[in-house]
Amino acid sequence: MVSQLSTRLLDPVSAYDHVRGSRSALVSLVEYGDFECPYCRAALDLVSGLQRALGDQFSFTFRHFPMREVHPHAQHAAEVAEAAAAQGHFWDMHDRLFAAQDTLDDQSLVLFARELDLDTETLAQELNNHVYAAHIEEQRQGGLGSGVTGTPTFFIDGMRYDGSVSLPKMLAAIRRLHPGCQHTGGVAANSAHTLGARGAALMPASCKCPMRVAFRSVRPTQTLRRTRSRGSRPGAIETEGSTRRAPA
Repeated sequence: MVSQLSTRLLDPVSAYDHVRGSRSALVSLVEYGDFECPYCRAALDLVSGLQRALGDQFSFTFRHFPMREVHPHAQHAAEVAEAAAAQGHFWDMHDRLFAAQDTLDDQSLVLFARELDLDTETLAQELNNHVYAAHIEEQRQGGLGSGVTGTPTFFIDGMRYDGSVSLPKMLAAIRRLHPGCQHTGGVAANSAHTLGARGAALMPASCKCPMRVAFRSVRPTQTLRRTRSRGSRPGAIETEGSTRRAPA
């Protein structure tokens, strides 16, 4: 539930965030997510249900929280999403990454960019140079400071949501915060509504991909050093007519 004991979002939504919907919407939902987390993929149905139910009263913000020690492709997926954002296609890449969650290797990431008609040469260079790694780490550190310990973690109007990750429960929490909030259609307000086959199979009341204890205890400076050192690992990203070193 959303309560006075819930953790407040450390970094309010800003112009630097990726937001679907109006930034001045009555209800703001922020997700800290990981493109390789199956529970985050299942949560797509939840977010879509909230969008249908609340319409223009609702905005959704996605922030990166790659679980690098349990999801080996999550960091690169986040970086390619930011590279796509620089070309005006964050949400297109966001949707593509979750749709192909089982194939997030480096070659596939470049293929997705090509499918979206992005400048793959520039994108590959940005990945190789880890241009967006610091931004992703900043968001991850903001998540840690806000009490994020797994993915997905949601914040409703800046307060961490600790209740059951289901559409009826989250709508009920929103109604408690905004008694005058009206359903605009598309979703019934009763508890019979579920997330569908994908969500029902993957999202129990405790649905998060947990962080390992060792990962959770890493201090920010240690994490930044590790991020830099991972970039020295060998690999290659191939684009049309070129082969480039891959980020780790």
